[in-house]
Amino acid sequence: MVLAKKAAEALSWLEWREQLREDGSIRSYVAARDGAPEWIQELIYAAHDHGRWLPDDHVYEAVYRILEALAREASEDDVHLEPPVTYEELLAWLTDGAGAIEAVDYVLDEIVDYVLDEIPVSRQGLWTLLAAAWGEWAEEIKERVVESLQD
Repeated sequence: MVLAKKAAEALSWLEWREQLREDGSIRSYVAARDGAPEWIQELIYAAHDHGRWLPDDHVYEAVYRILEALAREASEDDVHLEPPVTYEELLAWLTDGAGAIEAVDYVLDEIVDYVLDEIPVSRQGLWTLLAAAWGEWAEEIKERVVESLQD
């Protein structure tokens, strides 16, 4: 319960914002609220692989979703984010998501045989690879967020 309470507190320091782009479209993104305490900045820093990844909207959104889930779940083991459902979203993550290429490489090197064994041949393909990589990426961020909350 302590983790859920801390996650809820952290979540209260994050907010969705919108920005009008030059082409007229609207960019929605997650950011820390003005005046957020230092431990929130440290949590965000940890989620970005302790500064190894540059600030990234995909990571901020994952942190927000992880904190939402942690705030309502009894255990961190119950928290599993679902990957994006469209190629467009997965490809956007792949092209500008911090750590995305590393996650794909990991899936290709370490778990692709296992993942593909579990999925019918008719469903295997690029989406399966990217979704598995996104899942590994999100799990890595979750581990960093939980560790940061427990410090």
